[in-house]
Amino acid sequence: MLAAILLEEYTRSLILLVKNTSSLTGTRRISLCSGEVAPIRILCNRSLVLTKAVVGANYDSLAPICWPAALHHKRGAAGQLRRSHKPPLQLAFPSVGKYGLFPQTYTAILAPIEQAGEDCSLVRDTWAVVRALGKGAYGHVYHVINVKNGVQAALKAESKSQADRVLKMEKNVLQGFKGVKGAIQLISMGTTDSFSYIVMTLCGADLTKICTTLGKITDGTLLRLAIRTLLCLKQLHEIGFVHRDVKPCNFAISAASARTIYVFDFGMTRRYAAKNEKNEWFIKRKRTRVSFRGTLRYCSLAVHQRLEQGRVDDLWSWAFMAVELRDPLPWAHLSHPETVQAVKEETPIEKLCTTGTSRVFIPIMKHFQKLGYYDRPDYQMIFNTIMEEVKKKDVKLTDPYDWEGKTFDPSGASKVIEVCDRLGVKCYENVKTARTEDSSESSELGFLKHAFSPKPTDVPGGEKYEEKRKKSTSVSGNHSADTVPTGSKRENTGSKTKEHSQGVSSYSH
Repeated sequence: MLAAILLEEYTRSLILLVKNTSSLTGTRRISLCSGEVAPIRILCNRSLVLTKAVVGANYDSLAPICWPAALHHKRGAAGQLRRSHKPPLQLAFPSVGKYGLFPQTYTAILAPIEQAGEDCSLVRDTWAVVRALGKGAYGHVYHVINVKNGVQAALKAESKSQADRVLKMEKNVLQGFKGVKGAIQLISMGTTDSFSYIVMTLCGADLTKICTTLGKITDGTLLRLAIRTLLCLKQLHEIGFVHRDVKPCNFAISAASARTIYVFDFGMTRRYAAKNEKNEWFIKRKRTRVSFRGTLRYCSLAVHQRLEQGRVDDLWSWAFMAVELRDPLPWAHLSHPETVQAVKEETPIEKLCTTGTSRVFIPIMKHFQKLGYYDRPDYQMIFNTIMEEVKKKDVKLTDPYDWEGKTFDPSGASKVIEVCDRLGVKCYENVKTARTEDSSESSELGFLKHAFSPKPTDVPGGEKYEEKRKKSTSVSGNHSADTVPTGSKRENTGSKTKEHSQGVSSYSH
């Protein structure tokens, strides 16, 4: 945890910003007036972070930092210290609101909300922070609990200085998911003086953590996991969005149910389709060249080629993710983008899927090879193909998953109980992945068949649905934070010219 120190009129600040630190390198030490000494490491030329927390200190007794005099000088050409024309340290002391949760501005990092202590951190007098769950470039995610009814949820917060860059897209996706069974739901949203936030369904362990803990998973779990994650992506596609960063750690089981799988983290999501004034779907015109979006290990060749990502690109990543549960990806150990691209282009699908269970994805990926940006994947065919393998393996849809009954976060339950006891609210322990609902085999199969069957409300496919105007009158045509502007329709520049008819590289836009 970062050190919490008192700065500027004894207000609590959870982050320290330093600009113009290009002349500073390595690790320095600073002295707090309370006698504590904490090392400072220069992370980059625009951020300075305390790496030793002053935990347990009396915040009200701390005074501003006493900076060593050496930090106000820099060496001249002869190696001697000379006075700098501008102070190398320009501190930004953000003001803190009632609960001291977030600074108003930050450069490289956003300090976490204080973990629940003697006085639990609250958001709008409703959400008490249990612990930090994760952090990204623009915000943090927290496990929170409603002090009024004991409901647990996830809270994602973003500094107002970021102009809702990520939260805006997250909010749009969650609003589209309203009422969709098996999708993360938006619970609440709001702003404070210094940050914006959304409250959503709390997830449990992600697939990366589950698979790392369990090791090799059974065929039955693998096949049903492929179906459930495919359904997550289909639901996202049917509300007009592509995820653009499909990977195991962006899928998680529900914190309340071991049999529900969620897709989350919509920071890279982009709207690919919207509705016009007649409430008819149209597909956004693809751009001529786009920035890289995704994860090198799982992204499609279109991402390597800087082509616009459509629904099929999410499914390529999904297929790579599913195959990797049985067969290691040939490029998994590589880190150079061009090398990874070359291996993906040269690897035939049959070589990618070598074991019995993973071979079910061969006809599925061959279907992907025929699809471009505007095309609609045949979700029903993909589902039926996997279900045939499920029947061959004599697997029941209602069989327990490998992770059922396992606990992946034992410390989480104790922290929830601790906060609930302190606040005097009823505690609902939902960390253990126990089965919370029972359904028959027929009802489970009926639900999935209906979910994957075509519907009039689905987003169609084909270039005839391309938007006809440069500026569409869409109901909700929000864009992502991509810096490359929308371009006109272009000629096919995909990897089809490489003539790898049976390899991953035959995919093209």
